[in-house]
Amino acid sequence: MLLKNQHIFRSTDIMRYFVLILLTSFLLISCDQGKSTISEDGKKTSSKDNELVVSFDDLEIKPRFGGCDAVADPAERKKCADKEMAAFINKHLKYPETARNKGIEGKAVISFIVEVNGSLSEITPMTALGGGCEEEAMRVIQLMNQQKQWWVPGMKDGKRVRVKLQLPINFRMS
Repeated sequence: MLLKNQHIFRSTDIMRYFVLILLTSFLLISCDQGKSTISEDGKKTSSKDNELVVSFDDLEIKPRFGGCDAVADPAERKKCADKEMAAFINKHLKYPETARNKGIEGKAVISFIVEVNGSLSEITPMTALGGGCEEEAMRVIQLMNQQKQWWVPGMKDGKRVRVKLQLPINFRMS
């Protein structure tokens, strides 16, 4: 018999809870790893079309998942965008059967670049959980491009810039 305030959680509810916690705390970690060179003027540039990849810390406006433009307060807009991203991931993320069968749990960290047009490129895994976890996390991030779920790009000196980020996605069985 359940008391009035007791709840029963399904495995999908718990998985969504973990994803939401990760996304709330994620605040997009800057990652300046990869192929880069220093130009004559001292700026770090990427190998992709020799376009600048700006450090997360140097931005005036941080990149965020698209949507929530009607929210006026920047902090509330960021919170709204994080919820929208969590909802997108929760809707499309499927626990890989191989990982489930092998009891694999953990955090898959995926690196990507938010381009000046809001699309994502250079989507690569930074971890190796196995069981298809990284592949599934990458599939969901690539799905953002396929479904035109664009990001709002970062801004520096009043211009849109490319920014390399890392997104942790938790895989937990309950």
